[in-house]
Amino acid sequence: MIVAIASEGMRVAQHFGHCEMFTMYNTDTHDYKQLASPEHQPGMLPGYLKENGANVVIAGGMGERARQLFEAHGIKVFVGIDSTIVEAVRLYNASQLSSKGEFCAGHDHEHGEGCHHEG
Repeated sequence: MIVAIASEGMRVAQHFGHCEMFTMYNTDTHDYKQLASPEHQPGMLPGYLKENGANVVIAGGMGERARQLFEAHGIKVFVGIDSTIVEAVRLYNASQLSSKGEFCAGHDHEHGEGCHHEG
């Protein structure tokens, strides 16, 4: 299984649609690889990550439309994660990772608006 983590440096990016890269974690081999984030185009990231093997996405914030697109691609989403990449993977592997906060229905993070929901 491949877990795609929206990444800024060594942390989970708080805005998945504009993150600098995706850290792809293979749960079978425990290997990490970096995947460049493509030029931003609304609605294309779910297909891009699916083509690169992702089964799960971990991010800080994400809009409702993006969540629906990931779901349509069969990709499970965890949002509201504010930690290092290593900690997020550790929690995921221990089945202790859970979404915190809400998906944003009033706007779409893929289009650049920030979300200030608390959860």
